[in-house]
Amino acid sequence: MKLCEYCGINEVKTKQNRFCSFNCYAKSRVGKKFRKVNIKLCLYCKKEFDVGNKQRKYCSAYCSQKGSVGHPKYFSKEYLGDKFNEIEKVRCEKIGKASKERNAADRLHTKEVKRKIRKTIKERYPNMEPCHTKEAEEKRSKSLKKFRANHPEANERSRQIFIERVIKAGKHHDGLPEDFVLLDKSKKQISVTLKKTYRERPELIEGIKRNRLKQILPVKDTSIEIKVQKALNKKHVSYTTHYPFHGEIATQIDVAIPEKKIAIYCDGDYWHNLPNYIIRDNRANEVLLKNGWRVLRFWEHEINGDIDNCVDKVLKEINNG
Repeated sequence: MKLCEYCGINEVKTKQNRFCSFNCYAKSRVGKKFRKVNIKLCLYCKKEFDVGNKQRKYCSAYCSQKGSVGHPKYFSKEYLGDKFNEIEKVRCEKIGKASKERNAADRLHTKEVKRKIRKTIKERYPNMEPCHTKEAEEKRSKSLKKFRANHPEANERSRQIFIERVIKAGKHHDGLPEDFVLLDKSKKQISVTLKKTYRERPELIEGIKRNRLKQILPVKDTSIEIKVQKALNKKHVSYTTHYPFHGEIATQIDVAIPEKKIAIYCDGDYWHNLPNYIIRDNRANEVLLKNGWRVLRFWEHEINGDIDNCVDKVLKEINNG
């Protein structure tokens, strides 16, 4: 049995505590360096508690929920019953009135601000005409037509400026507004100038081709290419994907073994059966064979049907080389 160190009458609830209540603890701290104690009664449980520097009415969150009428529990149908509909109507009416008053105040504010702006503009610029009316737009269009008719040199000069920007940029869409459309004459001039630059500087064409070869197209490997790569990994064959070849024709080899000069292409059944693709593939085969490469082309149905047969052909070419 342990008694309070201040009053010596009441018992202490736990062994760790030294005082029976916070009141005894606060009185024992009088005269010592300690913050001011603001003791109040809880509105719900009527017990003393230390408010401190805050403005509190309840000693705990439990008492605040029980004592505060604004808690959502007290606005439920289970608690109110038949009175719930009446209270809800009154609440909705108050909210509606407040929102209407607020919207009306906003409208008045905007109207008043617009009026003040108009007054200031009229005072500063009394001879100014409104610029957003149809009459003003018609006057502008008429004045521009007159200026262009009397000064044809200005139109030619503006056209030359746009052409110079296009030539410097090297593309039709750079340096021009979106709504601007080039005429046939200007397009011919641009094509002539670009052809001259490419003839005088063939290094530009080679640089463009090299940069395009560095790009990986497609960005992701197709499902056929992934199957072939996995099969070669099982056989411990080293290879490179999207190998760039620069010769008479610039091509990207899907799977290449540059040490043995073996080029493997994985062709889809639909796209590579089109006439344009057939001509391109045959041309690439001819160029690679001239340069000492061995070309292996596998169709999509061959890879999906029997990959082992495709891999065996690759291994034979490696062993023969």
